[in-house]
Amino acid sequence: FVSKLLIAVGSVAASGIVAIEAHGYRGPHNRGVAQFPLHYVLHGVTVTGSPLLLSNATDAPSLAALCSATPTCKGFTVGSGGGEPGDLPPHDCRGSALYSADAITQHSTPHPGIDLFVFGTQPGRDISTVTPKPQTQIFDSTNGIVAIQRGKLTISPAQGQPASEVLNDAIARFAGGDLFVGAATRSDRDATVARATISMVTVMVLDTTADLTADVNESYAVSISSASGIQIRADTVWGALHGFETLAQCVVRGSDSDGSLHYLDEQVISDEPAYKFRGLMIDTARHFLSVPTILAVLEGMSVEKLNVLHWHAADDQSFPLESVALPRLAAAGPYGPGLGYTTENISLVIAYARSRGIRVILEIDTPGHSQVVQYAYPEVGLVTQCPGTTCWPPLDISKNATLSFVSELWHDFGSLFPDGNVFIGGDECHTQCWEANPDVSAWAAKKGLAIDGGGEGTAFGWWIDQIVDIVHGQMGKRPMMWSPLVWDPDAPPAKLVEANAVLNLWTGPIAELANNITLKRTNELVLSNGWYLPTGNSAYSVDPRSVCKNCTTDQKTRIIGGEACQWGESVDATNLFSSVWPDATKVAERLWFTGSEQEFDLLDGLSLRLRRQRCRLVGRGVPTPPMTAVYVPDASHASFALWRELQWCGGDSGVVPAPREPSATVRRWADSAATAHRRWAAQRRRQFD
Repeated sequence: FVSKLLIAVGSVAASGIVAIEAHGYRGPHNRGVAQFPLHYVLHGVTVTGSPLLLSNATDAPSLAALCSATPTCKGFTVGSGGGEPGDLPPHDCRGSALYSADAITQHSTPHPGIDLFVFGTQPGRDISTVTPKPQTQIFDSTNGIVAIQRGKLTISPAQGQPASEVLNDAIARFAGGDLFVGAATRSDRDATVARATISMVTVMVLDTTADLTADVNESYAVSISSASGIQIRADTVWGALHGFETLAQCVVRGSDSDGSLHYLDEQVISDEPAYKFRGLMIDTARHFLSVPTILAVLEGMSVEKLNVLHWHAADDQSFPLESVALPRLAAAGPYGPGLGYTTENISLVIAYARSRGIRVILEIDTPGHSQVVQYAYPEVGLVTQCPGTTCWPPLDISKNATLSFVSELWHDFGSLFPDGNVFIGGDECHTQCWEANPDVSAWAAKKGLAIDGGGEGTAFGWWIDQIVDIVHGQMGKRPMMWSPLVWDPDAPPAKLVEANAVLNLWTGPIAELANNITLKRTNELVLSNGWYLPTGNSAYSVDPRSVCKNCTTDQKTRIIGGEACQWGESVDATNLFSSVWPDATKVAERLWFTGSEQEFDLLDGLSLRLRRQRCRLVGRGVPTPPMTAVYVPDASHASFALWRELQWCGGDSGVVPAPREPSATVRRWADSAATAHRRWAAQRRRQFD
């Protein structure tokens, strides 16, 4: 068993019978979790007797002894199948045999797939489906339940609190239906069990003016009480948005005939993210994604409490963004008419994201992944010519026109995208092409630059310094970039270090890169390695700060989070959502909750939480696919109906509602930003055209 795993057993107030399982394998137990029965502990429940400590019990006799010493133990299973120590058995636990404690000694060989079944009474309210898992969730010790009525619930800012358009927009959204969308139906909930019907949700925000930045406070607390009502407290409106999402996840429908009453367990949740950078990357260069599709992605991100949309907007294949400063690129860059994003489209995406507490960070990748620009300006020769090679040609950095072009591009989009970070790319630059081109080679030799490598004193390093000077020195933005394998931690591009750029660890010797960069530099890091979608349940085995093995606690704080990456080579709107979800849920939870890997699986109902989250996403217009057939315990279990109810949702009928339209407030923000940007561009003296 996982070392030091505590399972509390004993006599508790009853309302349902559940099996509490703890898996005996110690290895990468994240695979196939969705196929396994649900795992629960009795949390937030008063028990009699001492907790049972299961430590290092990996063989049947040890489990038999533990089971015999536990009055409520009904036996355990031995998984069918073998495998190496630490591996999962090839079949799930439902194919295993349940043995009684007095007959189990015949199975004396250590086995990687053993479960101890401890049966006890557990209040149904303790089945928490809040996702991502909150840092602290304490249920009322007296099992209190309150009711709210759809259409008669008011959500209001605290009296005297300064107004906030973001907060008011969220209040209108959740009061208008989002608080109730995707709620499970509980047959054991009706008006007779509710201690009070709450008519008001009060939202208290300490600072309603805090801007949406990389370091903004996102903490919040939710209190649900029959005595004091329902309250959301947060330091900023951005934390309050997370509070709304969590409150919605506490709501269930009852068995009342008219369906207007909904129910919540009395509880207190105190929560904040483990990492400040929790991102999802989308790729609109390989395949175009419509604006409604991107808005649906943002809606899903808000449910998951993800806070950064990394927009990989352009690549070799296309440049679908309208550049008002470079109109020929706007005409030649998209795949065709209607397959690009106007300034108004872009502004709408940014405004919609902001209303959900999501920053939008634009990536324009150079010097590699930029061949599309040659179609807009073929006479200039912006892309290196390297015939006779198999390289992906990068930009021709030897020409002044190339730097002027990219500078114009960044100033244009730096004005349109308000976030303080920009992503400058920097990955997969085939420098062999520069070496094969006599003009670039001669230029590099004249400047004393080496072609190979990526540190200071190389052609690649020189280019990165020029881009950093534009986005940081001239525009005041903080650069982010992929960590290239050629990046030299002993002599990196100087301006990249001066700008304190954020580096994304995506491939290569991740632990070595993390150690070298974190120990030798002050750059912050985000991790995407291991989170290229789809991930499967391996998403839970990734922990960004654990990759830096030799770092101190203070140094590890410079690893600020990570992101799931959905590349677009084989993905468009027809399969985007089935590729992003449900795995984005797992990445989001790993970046939010501070617990160990085991706590996502062994200490809670992972499968149930993922299914419930899927129901909420579907209800919000995000067409998330089902995982597997709904799992329920044996029909003889008293909790059979409860499990079945909690895991089913309207999406199982194949009906997905249209995503919520942008509000009038969001459209006003977008229109204002687009108008301001076009005015700015008209007044700017262009460096390149």
